[in-house]
Amino acid sequence: MWFLFGFITLAAACISSLIWRRTVSWHGSSETTQGIPYEYKASITKGKVRLLYVGVPCSLNFGLTLRPEGTIDRVSKAVGLTKECQTGDQAFDDAIYVLSDDLAFHLRLQTDAGLRSNILRLKKACEGAGKLKAIHVYKGRIWVVVDPTTTNKEDAERSGRLIVPALNHLASDFADGPNAPAARDPFPFRAALVLAVSTGLAINGGIGLARAYPGDFPYMLNAMAPVSLALTLGGAAILALIAFALWFMGRSSRTHLVLIELLLVGSFGAGASAYIELRDYNIEFDAGPPIVHQAQVSDKYETYTRRRRGGKTRHCHIVMRGWPSETELSPREMSCGFYESVHVGSVLDIQLHQGALGWPWVSAFVIR
Repeated sequence: MWFLFGFITLAAACISSLIWRRTVSWHGSSETTQGIPYEYKASITKGKVRLLYVGVPCSLNFGLTLRPEGTIDRVSKAVGLTKECQTGDQAFDDAIYVLSDDLAFHLRLQTDAGLRSNILRLKKACEGAGKLKAIHVYKGRIWVVVDPTTTNKEDAERSGRLIVPALNHLASDFADGPNAPAARDPFPFRAALVLAVSTGLAINGGIGLARAYPGDFPYMLNAMAPVSLALTLGGAAILALIAFALWFMGRSSRTHLVLIELLLVGSFGAGASAYIELRDYNIEFDAGPPIVHQAQVSDKYETYTRRRRGGKTRHCHIVMRGWPSETELSPREMSCGFYESVHVGSVLDIQLHQGALGWPWVSAFVIR
């Protein structure tokens, strides 16, 4: 059941990730400053502001991202991995990386010095509040993401308010009119599709690893047994996905960002998903009868770990004599429900299976 469920979970995670990536990912409070309506949100962790989001309305016809150009962007362009719009304006080209492959927008950037000036003006306004992370234009809204210099809520809100005039001024360049092109950049969807697979693998792998947490049945006698094969299969899968991404996206301005996420997120997801599928196959396709071993509970104890947000997590352990060999004394973390049902001196029948792939696994502990 779990073997098939893993593929269902993977498909659901990929589809959910694609939908999430194609929607606007934030909503804030509606504010007004200097007669300009805007939307504001502060991302807060442990009472401190980590990111600011400030947005104003604009045309529905645009979809693009601009961000400060970084070292990875420059290197990717230098080696020919990506191709980004160059305007011939050295100050602009050095400061801004254009995450758009819309040729109509490229032409406008190259010929409209006022538009380039307004973008740089907004970048400078954001630097008064902190560090600009990105300028997004999508679904009738233009907004900035800023890493603020202050972590105080009130100070951050004041800083965000100061960005609004420059942001609203740039929004006028993305207004409806004869020069407003329909969105014609195919690569955001292609990037989202590739990254949806990467994210889906990571979600599926994470869920699977959580399901295999110590204390639950069934469990592998040697949990590391599938690792070598899983890494091989996961590595092959991620290399195939990288090859597909390079073919599917070509020299898009987003290619290097997609590859980075594939290597970081996708590699974990592919390896973890392969591990879980191998583990489940080994268990579910094992048709042989169990071999019953006997062990006696010689001790039981509890440990606790602190949660990051307060409180404690309880861990229950039993110590067994005679498992996995007759002379051994071995502890194992169990579910706390099973832990409370046994006592020191209890005799357990341990049902051991050989595994469809040759990796022994335990289906149950039965109290005599």
